[in-house]
Amino acid sequence: LSKPIRHLRGAFDAVAAGKLDTRIGSRMGRRDEIADLCRDFDRMAHHIDQLMQGQRRLLHDVSHEMRSPLARLSAIVGLVRQQTERLEDCLNLLEHESARMDRLVSELLTLSRLESGMVEPGKDIIDLAEVLADVVGDAAPEAEQAGCRIALDAETEVPVRGDAEMLHRVFDNLVRNALAYAA
Repeated sequence: LSKPIRHLRGAFDAVAAGKLDTRIGSRMGRRDEIADLCRDFDRMAHHIDQLMQGQRRLLHDVSHEMRSPLARLSAIVGLVRQQTERLEDCLNLLEHESARMDRLVSELLTLSRLESGMVEPGKDIIDLAEVLADVVGDAAPEAEQAGCRIALDAETEVPVRGDAEMLHRVFDNLVRNALAYAA
């Protein structure tokens, strides 16, 4: 009885020390409540490991996403210093990049709240066609500036279960990335 408990205690210490790949269920060689507890430990450690990997990916993605607008903000400030006659254009660009950073921060806060369980994902039935129409309407001026036209061909309702605001953000992000990076 004490040997498997020592293994379990050692596994807890290992995870507490950051070794999230620690697993002990397969080493027990038993079929009792202690073995069940060890398998539960393995599931918990696996879940924690996945969450930590997700956070690392998120931090990497966030730093990558925030570098571009920050670099553009710096470039715009430099442009204003060199060409004061372009102040109005540069202010518009600064405003645009500032709004983009605000959206990124807002998305991070939403993600953090969802992961912490503070906010439940939406479970309402919404019309996806309506959400997409809003996205297309919001992106139309940016598409025009890029020399593109964006249109939505949806004649009927498209009912889905979800959160309208979060779905709007997802599709808005996809459309804006397409406008910025697609040929």
